[in-house]
Amino acid sequence: MSVVHVYHEPGAWIRDAIAEASPAGTGPTVVVVDDEAELRARIREIEVLFAAVTPRGIWREAGRLRLIQLMGAGADRLLPAPDLPPRVRIAGARGVFAAEVAEHALALTLALARALPTLVRRQDERAWQPFASRTLAAQTMGILGMGNVGRRVARGAEALGMRVLGLSRRPRAPEIWGPDRLDELLASSNVLVVALPLTLDTSRLLDYRRLRLLPPGAWLVNVGRGGVVDEAALDDALREGHLGGAGLDVFDEEPLSPKNPLWSAPNVLITPHLAGLGVRYVERIIPILLDNVRRLEAGEALTHEVDRDAGY
Repeated sequence: MSVVHVYHEPGAWIRDAIAEASPAGTGPTVVVVDDEAELRARIREIEVLFAAVTPRGIWREAGRLRLIQLMGAGADRLLPAPDLPPRVRIAGARGVFAAEVAEHALALTLALARALPTLVRRQDERAWQPFASRTLAAQTMGILGMGNVGRRVARGAEALGMRVLGLSRRPRAPEIWGPDRLDELLASSNVLVVALPLTLDTSRLLDYRRLRLLPPGAWLVNVGRGGVVDEAALDDALREGHLGGAGLDVFDEEPLSPKNPLWSAPNVLITPHLAGLGVRYVERIIPILLDNVRRLEAGEALTHEVDRDAGY
């Protein structure tokens, strides 16, 4: 079986978890790589890389590399990678944490609807000041990206009495539209949930013009990738009062700088890219890694293989 290099700090516990998940005597040899300098030094010997985040510009010397198994669903921190040899296959963990991400999107939506940011502040102030808040029932939720997460969000929204419009590259139902109807979907959405991967096609998809297609007072929830939304345009739309609020779990730059204006934008909930951090996060991906190493050696299709051209 191939040698697996784990790029993570700390990584010893992942090595032990891989051994624990492998049938006795059948698991791969695991080498822990603690930092980028060591990864660069070892790049010529690596066959299989198991990593959460990978550096850019290091792949030209990766003469033995056959598989990169990512610890998350997105490949935007790796791709595009013009120096990555074409033979190298990439796999992710698409859908493994869809329940957690969808629940987080719905939690942010409900928090905005029930004005929880304001209520928490007033609780800190011990201020008893009742006020009316909006309801989600009979409102329209637009969902960009009808994959595993988007479909779960849609079911939750429908259970709350909302109308759901979805955007997908492969429209397959009367209310799941193709990319050519994006502007129409935005204009119809009281709540917009972003569940898209970051690719060349989706980068800055929600720019100044498109954010202003949303109805006045609409809420935006992003659990996809930060780069899909133009953050400066979003900040403007919030401060000008066009948008009623936003729930944001992902950002252009992470960790989010303390100087980023979104921290102080009105009616914004910020969470630190934790929507998909389910219990035993890495342990739930290890079976995918082991199965994909087996598939790689057997010449079979990989589970959750990434399309390098599409970017996800």
